[in-house]
Amino acid sequence: MGLTQLLSQIHSRQRAHQPDKPQPAAVRCTERPAVEHLSRQLRHDLGEVSTLMRVGAATALKALPSPVGWARGALRYLDSAQRVLSPPGVPGLPLLSRRGASWRFVALDVNFADLRSAAKAAGGSLNDAFLAALLASFRLYHEKLGAPLSPDVMMPVSIPVSVRRDDDRAGGNHFAPARLAAPVGLPDPAVRIKEIGDLVRKARSEPALKSAELVAPLMARLPASVLVRLAGATTAGNDLQASNVPGVRTISTWLERGSNASIPLRRCLDARR
Repeated sequence: MGLTQLLSQIHSRQRAHQPDKPQPAAVRCTERPAVEHLSRQLRHDLGEVSTLMRVGAATALKALPSPVGWARGALRYLDSAQRVLSPPGVPGLPLLSRRGASWRFVALDVNFADLRSAAKAAGGSLNDAFLAALLASFRLYHEKLGAPLSPDVMMPVSIPVSVRRDDDRAGGNHFAPARLAAPVGLPDPAVRIKEIGDLVRKARSEPALKSAELVAPLMARLPASVLVRLAGATTAGNDLQASNVPGVRTISTWLERGSNASIPLRRCLDARR
């Protein structure tokens, strides 16, 4: 993830201050008129138009030798895009249907080796075990409140799937949202891990997985208030949004005190605004 890469470059690996550490020259900030910013954005957008024209021309040339095959591929892509951009066809969990806009942050420490061993024992990945454990918490929550879930109950889940390539520049995020109908009612953790793994692999194999990246530049031009409403409406149907992001793996120093861990806290969107 781009944020992790940037954090690993910013923070020192040593707790003690290094007075002789080379520092870049201070950059003097100058205020620029809004017209200059708009002009630069316009030049950038015009450059993107020429890129799209080249891509379109190359696509047309590829379609000439086999128009039927190209048309079939285009239909498969559109069919995949519909699956990728559509919400899961399952209702939300009963006890979560009347949730409000209040929120709180809770941090739980889990032994990494134990979680990795559980994933290996079930034949899944670390991410599969992570998601399976979260699903189990929802099932136990319903049992505790007297509303047990049957084994065939599914819940709408959204997870980010990395689409970063090896040649991508450091910084920036390259991921696409995958929406799953997750098996929250399964009591067997091994079966749950296996089914989660199958769902994630199927989502990764979608040809139109990167379609969200194509729409993102257009959405970035929208006013912040409109963008928040769209994001809230999109995520309102998800009972769970889970992200498994590897953090900085070296000891870092923040200010004058060493940090033993970094806990990311995401921004909460109010779908009603």
